[in-house]
Amino acid sequence: MECEGADMRWRERAGALAVVLAVILAAGCQWETPEELRLRGTPSVAIPAGAVDVALFEELLDGILEDISFGDEDGDDSFEVGDVTEEEGLFTIRASLGIDPDGLGLGLPDEHLLPDGYDSYEMGIVETVRAIDLSELLKPVSENLELAEVTGYLEIAFYADNDGEEIEVRIFAKTNGDDSKRWLLGGEGVFESFESPGSEGGPVKKYLDPASLTDFVNAQSENGSITYELVTDADGADAVDSIELVLDIPFLIEATENTLLNFDDDNALEMDEDIFGRDPADPDKDLDDLLDALRGSSVEFSVTINNAPFDITLGMIHPGQNLLENDKTDSEKWFLEFNRESDSNGDGTQTFTLTIPPEKLDEMIDAGEFIPEFLLLLEKDGQIGIRKNLKITGGHFRATIDYDQTFEF
Repeated sequence: MECEGADMRWRERAGALAVVLAVILAAGCQWETPEELRLRGTPSVAIPAGAVDVALFEELLDGILEDISFGDEDGDDSFEVGDVTEEEGLFTIRASLGIDPDGLGLGLPDEHLLPDGYDSYEMGIVETVRAIDLSELLKPVSENLELAEVTGYLEIAFYADNDGEEIEVRIFAKTNGDDSKRWLLGGEGVFESFESPGSEGGPVKKYLDPASLTDFVNAQSENGSITYELVTDADGADAVDSIELVLDIPFLIEATENTLLNFDDDNALEMDEDIFGRDPADPDKDLDDLLDALRGSSVEFSVTINNAPFDITLGMIHPGQNLLENDKTDSEKWFLEFNRESDSNGDGTQTFTLTIPPEKLDEMIDAGEFIPEFLLLLEKDGQIGIRKNLKITGGHFRATIDYDQTFEF
């Protein structure tokens, strides 16, 4: 993402270049070349920004997919995990488990609890998917985060030409270190009934409890488990064509406390050189002259993105402030803060505008080498929807130059 920093610097330099170009053109229009030219005023320079795709989250999300697991990959009982993000939609992880229906023909353990009124049921499946590791689900983004909602369902497809057979099901999840059951379907002593559509056959889908499932995923356990129990009789076992358990994890993220989003090692907002491109080891007189022309000026930079919700407070801290990490979550201590207009265009986009007043711009110029740190603050209860394809749909750079200078020829 170095191109973003370079692009920002290019826009700043372009504003200064435009002013100096105006000076040169003014001198060139004289019938006689003057010995000196004094220019005074407050001209404005505006440079529009075009649309661009930004892969801000792509590497981060690919890494998350690699680091999480829904079961022992070497075992027979493990979810398949993949990215099922729809075009322009939230990044969504899908974990799907195909359950072998042949297992319904097996005898149940003697100690297994049968549904009330179904003492004749002797067949079914009782299996546990272990080694579910979600400890790296949100950690690369930041601490103190959780998902807004996780959804899932169990779908049982029945063959045609059956007599309305039933499968009784219940599903629960556990996290390591906590023996309590989070019931996803059914409950303690309670089974959910899947009844065949009859002679026509076909799928029957029932949704998991979203609150319990979200609670389980947000625990971000290192060694969780999901247990499913299916109970039927011989006729029911013969009527089942396929069984699938599906979990969908959309990345609509909420903050439980004020937190800085760091994006792990892929922080696209880190800069490792002067924001104006100055190098103390290799001074550039022309660049220094351009910056001198900007003193006393004001600068505005805005960018509009398609990523909503994006309840981010974006700001910059001065390299000499040396703020403690806890202090960085207090935007009042920042050097500069972007103004955010949520959905200001009524189309799901948001516009961020940074205004640099003259005194701040002078401070940045006077620093000699100004290497800022940009901060992304998500305040408590704020939300951010993460998309792989973040789009900058527009923006502008605008500089109002306030100068009174004499140029000698």
